[in-house]
Amino acid sequence: MSVSAATYLTAGRPSGFFGKLKAFADNIFAPGLHAAFAAFWSLSLLGNLHGVSGLPGWHWRPVLLVLVLSVFLCLFFLRMVDEVKDHDYDVIHNPGRPLVSGLVSRGDIARYLVLFSIVVLALNGWLAWPLALWLALDMAYGLFQLVLEKWSATVRDNLFANLAAVYPVNVGLSVYTLLFFLDQSGAAFEARQAWLVLAYALAFLHFEIARKSGWPALAQAGERLYSQLIGLPASLMLSTGLGLASIGICLWLFQPWEQVGAAAFTGWLPLLALLPMGLGLTLFARHRQQRHAARPPAVAFLFTFYLALFIHAVAASVVEWGA
Repeated sequence: MSVSAATYLTAGRPSGFFGKLKAFADNIFAPGLHAAFAAFWSLSLLGNLHGVSGLPGWHWRPVLLVLVLSVFLCLFFLRMVDEVKDHDYDVIHNPGRPLVSGLVSRGDIARYLVLFSIVVLALNGWLAWPLALWLALDMAYGLFQLVLEKWSATVRDNLFANLAAVYPVNVGLSVYTLLFFLDQSGAAFEARQAWLVLAYALAFLHFEIARKSGWPALAQAGERLYSQLIGLPASLMLSTGLGLASIGICLWLFQPWEQVGAAAFTGWLPLLALLPMGLGLTLFARHRQQRHAARPPAVAFLFTFYLALFIHAVAASVVEWGA
């Protein structure tokens, strides 16, 4: 459970470089949750890149810690950028946020961004300089959003324009995992690998749009929801379509009906993500007069999707090793 800023106001504010960093993480980032998120995202994608490329089974190696830690720290980096970028909006709608409440300062965030950049670039520079260069570009583009939103009122105020501008940063982490795979495996790039990355991108888009949708009549003044722009039915149709497309691409790539052994079963597991998706739609249908939390079913969809793909990657590897 995250720790609210009010807790620190009553118990005394954290002090010191790492004390404030921990307080920020506990308040807004949930390190354990995001560590699991980063691990399942990157390792499931990596494992299935082996599968769709027709390579022998993959296995755990210490170097994979670089992959997981890099994705985790980049997510933390981007969350801190969002804290600065969304400050004016949060003053009104989220006064408990760390920057708004004074839990951390802009200077603190700047120092953390520098620290994370050094760690990520050093790890990947040691491994392969193109990986470090790609992540440097991805983080730099994340920082560019601070300037872009000042330049463009459309990007700042229109959720879809903002999504189009910001989402490449997220896709960039999946592309980083693909580059990591190509570097470590020595495999050649294939179109099937790009399709798998697309499936991951669509799954996250489902999460993003579903969690920021709601009945327009129940929205708070000034609240940013996709459903305010296109209506809730269209918003739900869009998010559902994205989720279905991500699952469909995985089934097409894995073709479990053609497999034998464990992979013939685990290849169907992405269908389990339909359960939280259906729950989310049911909650919207039942809560026309009262707000409900749209985020939990969207989070459950994403974790189910990643976990299913991770299990399939492991199972397919066992089949490969046993061949």
